[in-house]
Amino acid sequence: MRNSKQDSKKGVEATVDEPRQTRFIPVSKWNEFHEWPPVGGMRHLIFFRNENGFTKVLKRPNRTWLIDEKAFFKWVSEKKYKPRKKEPGVQENDKTSVVQP
Repeated sequence: MRNSKQDSKKGVEATVDEPRQTRFIPVSKWNEFHEWPPVGGMRHLIFFRNENGFTKVLKRPNRTWLIDEKAFFKWVSEKKYKPRKKEPGVQENDKTSVVQP
């Protein structure tokens, strides 16, 4: 007869070695699980997903955007997000321009 303690240890070890399944979190409920980024920031990342590589993190089985939690934190740690480039002709604080009537 087998030792039940050894069997139970093997079962625990098998579950520890298996990779933990990731959660898919709807964008609207992201802040219920994590403080950062806010939902508005997440929507910004989704809007520019083709430019910033955020497509690796997204799933859309229906009309709801789902965030793969594990892939999101991997994406953040790899620093895939780069700010958008500013257009060369546009200046943010151009105080020298005067409007003539």
